[in-house]
Amino acid sequence: MILSLVISWEDFDNYIDFSEARLFFNSSFETMNSFSAWGITILKASECYSLIKQKIDFKDEVDLYISGLTKVRFKEIQSGSISIALYNQNGNQFIKDNKNDIIRISKQWGNAEESDTRCIEFYTTTDWPYGFGDLKLQAAGDIELIIETDFVIPVQEYIRDGFKYGYKKNK
Repeated sequence: MILSLVISWEDFDNYIDFSEARLFFNSSFETMNSFSAWGITILKASECYSLIKQKIDFKDEVDLYISGLTKVRFKEIQSGSISIALYNQNGNQFIKDNKNDIIRISKQWGNAEESDTRCIEFYTTTDWPYGFGDLKLQAAGDIELIIETDFVIPVQEYIRDGFKYGYKKNK
């Protein structure tokens, strides 16, 4: 079952964790209003958690891990910036130039001076270009998570078997 959850900024800021996630961008940054993320953690103190628990029954009150792609949609993204430190194809080290500096690519777009927006930051792995990204968005309006309930598991299952539940390129 697909759940479409409109969540508060407070929930998003405090209880939705992207530190283990991998981000996938499906459009150019200038026109994007959403992206997908594999491996979001939803903390049990969140309102979002309560909404999920209405549809999925877990025996214990535990944090949740989404072992699949979740669409993260914003009503409106005014501007943003991204800086990605590129990984080698194995993902075990950064690519460096001949001065031994990490190679980074960066992009900025939009007008960051909009007063009715909020800044949200993501520090996590990006799928393409493959690397460690620092994504900052100035967004307004609602935030929506679109989740496949079959992908929702207790976080302890992910911790016990990260290989089974973590992102693999060929999934």
